[in-house]
Amino acid sequence: MSASPVLPEQIQLRSFAPADLDALVAFWNRAFVDQRNFHPLTAAEFRRRVLDCPAFDPAGLILAWRTDGAAPTLVGFAHAFRPFPKTPPYTRLGDGYRQHSLALLYVEPELRRQGIGSRLLQAAEGWLHYCPVYVAGFDQPCYGWLEGPSMPFFGSTQHLGMSAAETT
Repeated sequence: MSASPVLPEQIQLRSFAPADLDALVAFWNRAFVDQRNFHPLTAAEFRRRVLDCPAFDPAGLILAWRTDGAAPTLVGFAHAFRPFPKTPPYTRLGDGYRQHSLALLYVEPELRRQGIGSRLLQAAEGWLHYCPVYVAGFDQPCYGWLEGPSMPFFGSTQHLGMSAAETT
């Protein structure tokens, strides 16, 4: 078993708290602004589409904060979630969706290759410890798909942070 990557001293990981919403939405809007079909999100829209989802658990939304300045700065996150509850409208999905998922993992480009993404992934896997993790492909958006055939609200589903070529 390989050793856990060591985070830079000024980076701290922790689960989402309601007070993080504005910083998370601002980070999201900066991170994905250059993606095709992007449109900025508001806190209300993010809450409705992500936080109010019955499968959402704040412990699965893991944030990476840089703490070397006057105020902590969000520099990355991983969002993992457990299976959707067996309640409408999710009952129509069947048991094929009874798996844990990693919806998104993103680290600021200038802070990549420092172990932050690896630690975020480990933290998400730790939270999902008792079940295999399904990582969706670049063409399978995790947010917005239950709402019908519409574009993902975060913009293009392509190249959300790191291409497949960069991971090999």
